[in-house]
Amino acid sequence: IVFFKDSQQVIAGSDHVARMWDIEKGALVGRPFGTMRPHEHTDAVKSVAVSPDDGGIASGEDGAIIIWDVDSKQMVSKLPKHTRWVLSVCFSPDGKRFASG
Repeated sequence: IVFFKDSQQVIAGSDHVARMWDIEKGALVGRPFGTMRPHEHTDAVKSVAVSPDDGGIASGEDGAIIIWDVDSKQMVSKLPKHTRWVLSVCFSPDGKRFASG
């Protein structure tokens, strides 16, 4: 789970999707990330990160990282470079890079 800059919303991973929550209302914000196309995430989402400008999300699963656009909730890219679970993802302070492990 990670907060957006406004501290009013969080993103959390779960089975095959990432969900954005409004913490004041205790409600889901729109549809989850990963519900537009089958198999965007092929397994449980184990890690999430929010870009410094709050415009992007990285989510990690077994063997891959997916980058999402926050406004459209569309997948920007899928990076299948890991050989095991992606248990952590983090954007750099300038938002141009991210690290994973």
